[in-house]
Amino acid sequence: GDAAQRSDLLRAALTGEPLSEAQMAWLVAVVSAMKMDWQVAGLYVERKDLALRAEYLRQEIKQLEDKDDAGEAADDRHRRRISTSVDLLQTYQAVRRNIDEEQNHRKEGTAARSEDLSLIAEQIEAHIVTLQSSAQTSSERHKHLEGELKQSSDSIQLQLKHM
Repeated sequence: GDAAQRSDLLRAALTGEPLSEAQMAWLVAVVSAMKMDWQVAGLYVERKDLALRAEYLRQEIKQLEDKDDAGEAADDRHRRRISTSVDLLQTYQAVRRNIDEEQNHRKEGTAARSEDLSLIAEQIEAHIVTLQSSAQTSSERHKHLEGELKQSSDSIQLQLKHM
């Protein structure tokens, strides 16, 4: 899916040392958490179209109000004005629904991203502790080997003196 594609893209884009699977998972999770929200962008485009439609309907109502007809033409103009007003009201309601949907989506997205980033931070901190522990173990091993080398060197020196 999307995560696999982002993973492949990151692998191709990153140069240098190969990343571990854990590091790749963290990068994918971070990119996923921070990617642009296409649903919000779609709602914005829809709202922009609705605003243009509302403006068109307002202009049409204004033109219908400015005409001064009598008789049947006036009745027809009045019916068209009511119909256009209903369309305008429905358009405003659609804008309101769009705004509500975007707000709800943003709230949910913000909460999910926050949780994802917190989990990633915890995983990275756990990995840092593991690396520190590994470094400490390596350091202790290094000191132990240095001690053994020193003892070997001293022993060889001693044997050379007795020859």
